[in-house]
Amino acid sequence: RMYYIIPPTNLTATNVDNVAELSWTASTDATIDGYNVYRRTTTGLWEKVNSSIVTGTTFSDATIPTGEEYIFMVKAVKMKINGSGSFYNESLGTVDSDFFSVGLEEQTQISVNLYPNPSTGMFTMDSDIAIDRILVLDGQGRKMLDFAPKSTKSSIDLSGFDRGVYYAWIEANGSRTVKKLILQ
Repeated sequence: RMYYIIPPTNLTATNVDNVAELSWTASTDATIDGYNVYRRTTTGLWEKVNSSIVTGTTFSDATIPTGEEYIFMVKAVKMKINGSGSFYNESLGTVDSDFFSVGLEEQTQISVNLYPNPSTGMFTMDSDIAIDRILVLDGQGRKMLDFAPKSTKSSIDLSGFDRGVYYAWIEANGSRTVKKLILQ
């Protein structure tokens, strides 16, 4: 890098009712103009989400398009003027991720039977096809469990978690379904 900017650190992305609440530690570079915020899915490309430079160390992203895991990155920016013109120079980024369940209701792409529901901790899942991945989220969309059973029958053990409503994000053969789990 020809013009190095000290990056921000300690990015924290928190899902608050499917709004990404981001906070970070400011860059120690005293000459920056602010920050740019980017997001992507685990398989997607980076997309800038702020329309103007963020001057503080927090940002709320209420534009999450679909329910899945998103990775966020924050970069410090500074206007640079040289013989070629002017441009915003960016630092390296700091990253964090969280899971969002925007628009996810009980879908029916995969036939899954989950029982007993409600349960005191152990749930059994039967499916018509082998399940590739089970991701369990709490009511705020935070990732609690993530595993790959690779079978048509599996157990989900929530006995160590607080009572409440959880969501099982179930993936198989490129399809997804979400099931509500009630832990008593």
